[in-house]
Amino acid sequence: MESAGILQGIAEVAIGLAGFAGIAAGLGYRARGSWSEPDRMRLVAVILFALGAIFACFCPYAIYHLGYDSPWRIASILCFYTPVRGLYSQYKIIRYSPNGYSWSAMWLLCGLEVSIIVLLLVVALGMGGQHDFGLYLTATLLTLAISSFLFYRLLETSFNSDLPKRNPNHEDSVESETPESSDSKSVHFYRLD
Repeated sequence: MESAGILQGIAEVAIGLAGFAGIAAGLGYRARGSWSEPDRMRLVAVILFALGAIFACFCPYAIYHLGYDSPWRIASILCFYTPVRGLYSQYKIIRYSPNGYSWSAMWLLCGLEVSIIVLLLVVALGMGGQHDFGLYLTATLLTLAISSFLFYRLLETSFNSDLPKRNPNHEDSVESETPESSDSKSVHFYRLD
């Protein structure tokens, strides 16, 4: 089966991403002892999309070795769960609990998830012709990209939530109770709110 090396490489990256998310879950919040609702959702989504990418990489192999002549079509049907579940989660967030979430990130994720659904639908219906593998590969890469983006957001929000907010009245100062923090020689980091 052509494309074995490409899908195997993507699967390896997705496995690494899922592993790093597990490490973040085990160690990253142990000191604080609590997870915010948005961070719990991000962690679950990172794992969902990483496992979805792994499944998308290995599913065509199994179908091909079972003797079916169109593994991309069958695999694309089986891979619908991940983007549909992700889109449903985005809908729930937008509808019920938008606090703590970035609207631009949510709409970006919704757009990517809809793109994955459309690509998989084109392949499943056989409308891709000779390009079935390329379309399937693009959907798989987008799934991995969503997982990577969510992992980045998980790290960004967990580290930035400990930082002081930027004082809008002064360009180089940070809101803090201690006067030492406004020292001109100190390095300032700001939350991205």
